[in-house]
Amino acid sequence: RSVDHVLLGPDGHTLARAALDALVAHNLTPTPKAYEVFLCHAAKANPSLSDTITEMQNEQRRITDQTVEALYARFFNELRLAETVMMTSGRVSEELIGVERTLKTAEAGARAFGDHLNGARGKLGEGAPSEPVLRTMIDNLVSATVEMEQHTLSLERRLVESSREVNSLREALNSVRAEAFTDALTGVSNRKYFDVTITRALGEDAASGKPVSLLMGDIDFFKRVN
Repeated sequence: RSVDHVLLGPDGHTLARAALDALVAHNLTPTPKAYEVFLCHAAKANPSLSDTITEMQNEQRRITDQTVEALYARFFNELRLAETVMMTSGRVSEELIGVERTLKTAEAGARAFGDHLNGARGKLGEGAPSEPVLRTMIDNLVSATVEMEQHTLSLERRLVESSREVNSLREALNSVRAEAFTDALTGVSNRKYFDVTITRALGEDAASGKPVSLLMGDIDFFKRVN
């Protein structure tokens, strides 16, 4: 469910208070991320998030600011990635539709230009035209040439704009994807990135027949730095 929709309903204030009470109960810093996490939990807007928090509470595991950061990175970055993918797909589709329309217009202009050329060729084949007829033919050809040039320039501008838009969307998608694969606390790649990487490596190993190695290390007393 949409959190905004729930907040605008009759239970909005109750849910907001429940989120704030949860921050106080767990002695958490009242950051926007923490509030959003427990507001979504109170509103049951993200079932997977609620299941994880409920499981931690049932097991009486301590929820800290670091835990909230991890929950936000895990659940909300994935949501942002999915939303960005959907938005990017929609905007790319719009760009492709726009390019297709421009191409159809240019195609129609090219056909009209060809018709003008064929018409002029046919009249010239009938014999030497009179001066007024020749002047009209030249005017029509000049007009058709100018129109064709305008269609070509319009298509070129459209393609340049579409290229820029697609590059911009690609950069936005890569940025959100990198954020989803990065641990919010340490800035290093997270478990999801490891899963994707090891799956790809094993797939390449199966395809090439070459061996793959995995080096694992353990850091003692990591809690002191994390």
